Amino acid sequence: MQTLLDLGDGQDYAIKNEEELFNYLKKYFITDLMHYEDQYSFTDCFSNEKRLEIELKVRHTHYDNMIIEQLKYKGVIGRALNFNRHPLYICSSPKDVYGWDLTDITIDWVDKDNLPTTTEFENKDKTVKKVGFLPVESAFKYNLGGKTKL
Repeated sequence: MQTLLDLGDGQDYAIKNEEELFNYLKKYFITDLMHYEDQYSFTDCFSNEKRLEIELKVRHTHYDNMIIEQLKYKGVIGRALNFNRHPLYICSSPKDVYGWDLTDITIDWVDKDNLPTTTEFENKDKTVKKVGFLPVESAFKYNLGGKTKL
């Protein structure tokens, strides 16, 4: 299932991948959003105008607690500090697009096994990763009513 968003034209818009999530955020919320050129970067995009450092994730299943890898968390926090930006994690699910301000969250980290080494490339190997869970009830939502707290 894909994230379905009502864009006000009577049609549902499905977010299928991070590029579509990026385009949705750029069109409606963060107009100066820029990609990093390196596909292996610890963060996906940034905004100089809003001073944001952002990691994007598209989940094809909705969970009440969205997973974040500690490695990605540390990457977005570190890069945000280096460039004097605010770290955000933005994740879409079939229900909506959620965002977390990573400076305002305490995460309990756990080792989770049998996770894909990577989700975007051909490598289907499994590994153990240190992860945390972000409750959607603590997120803000990116919808056309504006960026709002749940």
